[in-house]
Order: sequence, then C-alpha cells, then structure tokens
Amino acid sequence: MAIVVSLSIAEDDRKAPFDVSRVNALIADAKLSSKAEQFKRLFEDFQASKAVDDVKSDPMTMMLMKAELAAAEKRIMEKIEAEMKKRDEKLDQILRLLENMSH
Repeated sequence: MAIVVSLSIAEDDRKAPFDVSRVNALIADAKLSSKAEQFKRLFEDFQASKAVDDVKSDPMTMMLMKAELAAAEKRIMEKIEAEMKKRDEKLDQILRLLENMSH
C-alpha cells in the first residue's frame, strides 16, 4: 500500500532557497514508502556532505564538529548500554520465574 503526499507550495516559497528542514516538517506525519525513505536518506547524506566540504577549510570548526560527534556517540552508547542492561534484567527475571515454576 502506498501513501501519496501532496504538497502545496506557495509562489513565494518557490523562489526561496531550498530548505530540507521545511520539507521534513511537511512530511513529518506521513508514512513514506521504503523507496521514499531511501531517497530521503540519500538526499540528506548528500546535503550533509556538501556542508562538511564547506567546513573542512576551517580547522576550529572541524575540531568543534569532532567534539560534538564524540559527545553524541557517547550519549548514544550510554543509551544502548542502558537498554541492554534493562533487557538483561528482564531476561534474568524471566529465567528466575521459569526456574521457580519448575520447582
């Protein structure tokens, strides 16, 4: 089943620079097909790579970006570890319940 999203764009918006965040806001509630999601990711990656090329010439900005990425990676890893701990605790609880049932 495919869902078609119709976007109306005002005449003034057609002359404005392209803004990915505005498009994302327009499709935020839409369920995209796998091909549409794939295209969206590809386009976002392309846009991000252009931004990185612009920043590569500024060493201070690159250092800040690396620090931000490292901090984001740390937060993500902490969340993953917390979720794994919760999962392990639930599995331990299930195993204890099963063990108690067998006695």
